Amino acid sequence: AVAAYKDYIKKSPSNADAHGELGNVYYSGGKLPEATQSYYDAANLLIAQKQMERVNDLMPVIAQVNPSLANELAAKMAQTDAQAMPAGVEQANPGQQPQPSPQSALRYY
Repeated sequence: AVAAYKDYIKKSPSNADAHGELGNVYYSGGKLPEATQSYYDAANLLIAQKQMERVNDLMPVIAQVNPSLANELAAKMAQTDAQAMPAGVEQANPGQQPQPSPQSALRYY
């Protein structure tokens, strides 16, 4: 299965689902560092596609195995969200204090 997914990814490197499925194969086999890298690759593609809710599904495993990668992804997500907000738009809950960002993705997830 690993070889098949790797071959597919070579042909379609921007397919986030293929990277995620490769991560699932590694995870099922107990290869957590490899799974984490595949999930990280999938998450980066999903961030570029602005599918943040799908990134959130991958973050717990990434944060558990490699908190620095999870922190990097959390920063990318925050930056992408900030860039997506039109200029001059107020926060959704005016009058409320903004929530501090988490110290690390591991603490957040």
